[in-house]
Amino acid sequence: MKLLIIGLDGLDYDIVLRWNLREYLQKYYGKHYVGFACRLYTPILWGMFLTGINVEKYGYDLEKLKLKRELEIWKYGFLRKMYMFRRKIPIKKLGIRPILVILGLAKKYPPSIMPSHLLKRTFIEE
Repeated sequence: MKLLIIGLDGLDYDIVLRWNLREYLQKYYGKHYVGFACRLYTPILWGMFLTGINVEKYGYDLEKLKLKRELEIWKYGFLRKMYMFRRKIPIKKLGIRPILVILGLAKKYPPSIMPSHLLKRTFIEE
């Protein structure tokens, strides 16, 4: 059996129904309540959707993701200075990560992948 799930991040289900935006509705559609989450952050919400459980209770939460990212950044002293400099500049995207990836000092994507013990609990794996 094959299953395709299409999700638009940030798409408001109630507005789609209220405004009758039928092109965004599939044959089967519904709403997934995530109000129990401590912080609404896309990787965590998708983790909850994929596993059907509150992943924050199993060690996958925003605070741990921030810590993982900070460990990556703070591993090298000068990276800390670069990121502190970046915070002072009003420009949101300076493109520091691609340079760090080329230099082998950071991974291509921020560390937001679910831990392996939760990846095994996704409905895809089941």
